[in-house]
Amino acid sequence: MYEKSAGTENHYFDSAIYFLDEKIKNSLIQIPENIKKNAQEIRLRTDKPVCIVCSDKNFFIKNSGLTTQNYHDNNILKIDKNALEKSFYSLCEYSVYSFENQISNGFITAKDGHRIGLCGTAVIKNGEISGIREITSMNIRIAKEFFGCSSGIMTVLNKALENTLIIGPPASGKTSILRDIARNISLGINIQKPIKTVIIDERCEIAGVSSNTSQFDIGLCDVMNAFPKYVGIEMAVRCLSPECIICDEIGGESDIDELIKCSNCGVNLIASVHAKNKDDFFRKNISKTLISKCGFENLVFLGSNKNAGEINQIIKASDFKK
Repeated sequence: MYEKSAGTENHYFDSAIYFLDEKIKNSLIQIPENIKKNAQEIRLRTDKPVCIVCSDKNFFIKNSGLTTQNYHDNNILKIDKNALEKSFYSLCEYSVYSFENQISNGFITAKDGHRIGLCGTAVIKNGEISGIREITSMNIRIAKEFFGCSSGIMTVLNKALENTLIIGPPASGKTSILRDIARNISLGINIQKPIKTVIIDERCEIAGVSSNTSQFDIGLCDVMNAFPKYVGIEMAVRCLSPECIICDEIGGESDIDELIKCSNCGVNLIASVHAKNKDDFFRKNISKTLISKCGFENLVFLGSNKNAGEINQIIKASDFKK
């Protein structure tokens, strides 16, 4: 995959930790640049070592500022309850109420598009989760832009803008590829003409909207931020006259129903779905519905999270022999 430029690679890591307790942040800033470059997540758990997750290794920070892979090292930096709590309030800009909706869904989208997953005790109201209290762990998913990562798919879409499904396991690069496609087609890059494109960004990851501004370059897309897909798709078709709708992580029946309606209206769809590989995808009941009723023609299979963004195969659903 291709990042903005070599000079800005580690900016992603440094910008992801801006809200952390000073001691933890200062230690993370000092880690080797090659680890920053390859880091995918930073996991913080109460009274546990601060863990930096790369594609194939975990690193821990020693109190000296060095890193180690030895979890049992006595000099590993840990984050205590107070530091985690201070980091959480800083992330919420000291107004937890303002982030109530995001917190109830288990995450907060920070500036620069980083998504912070939350664990703690659920607050239940009327049988539904309305929030999370007593935060016990936070997972910082480091958001990065990979310009050009969809080039293989754009070659196919340039011939015909057909419904396209990006398929891969978690952390395989599905969202990055969707973002790159959105930018390309909305600006008319590597395609015959600009396409009116709407992003239904239920998890606030594709555009990474924070403070009313997209944190990523998504070209000339309209963004329906934090809308459930089944609501956002219906509203987009009704009000925004899209030629293409892009959304992430298709799952429930309500999503499928709206995708079917969308396809029947003549609006192109580009979406993603979780599956380990091609065999796993075709074992799922949802695969037949996505192909036969939603009209997905291009099936793009990605590699593992160790090679994020790597396209293993692109097949035509109409050519696939079951």
